[in-house]
Amino acid sequence: TTGALFMTNDGEFANLIMHPSSHLEKVYEVSVKGLLTKAEKNQLERGIYLEGVKTLPCEIAITGNDEEHGTTMLMIRLVEGKNRQIKKMFEEVGHPVKRLRRIMIGPIDLKGLTPGTYRRLKPKEVNVLRTMALKKKNANKKIKEDASHPLALLFSFNYANWAAIDSILNSWIFSFFNDYLC
Repeated sequence: TTGALFMTNDGEFANLIMHPSSHLEKVYEVSVKGLLTKAEKNQLERGIYLEGVKTLPCEIAITGNDEEHGTTMLMIRLVEGKNRQIKKMFEEVGHPVKRLRRIMIGPIDLKGLTPGTYRRLKPKEVNVLRTMALKKKNANKKIKEDASHPLALLFSFNYANWAAIDSILNSWIFSFFNDYLC
């Protein structure tokens, strides 16, 4: 898996954004082995049983077929996003995932970021994410007007640049401790 990744110093915000119960939309570019049929696509979109639990419906668009290499390219929009969900879904219908890239979390996308780079989320973006996740998670929960603005970073990553991200995180943690705790 490559693509969008949030990092934050606010555990409550991180859990809210990542937890499947928030139903925050996530969009992925996916390449799978084999040529996905319309029936398989429809089956996946309606939801399938993984480990005894039915997945929520999702949207799948076939963006291309490479018959020479036996590959189907897709765009998938999920509102659940359980651990390894996409890989498990496609394994279940006999199409292992070859490539998976998260391109959007909620309304936040990777525009302007190349792999290995990051940017700080704007306070408005943090509030929009928080509002969307809380609204979907618990419609009756009132959102604080003066919600804090955690440090939140959006990374564009792949495993080749994980060392660079690790370096950024180490300097970020060092800076945080120097700025706030010393």
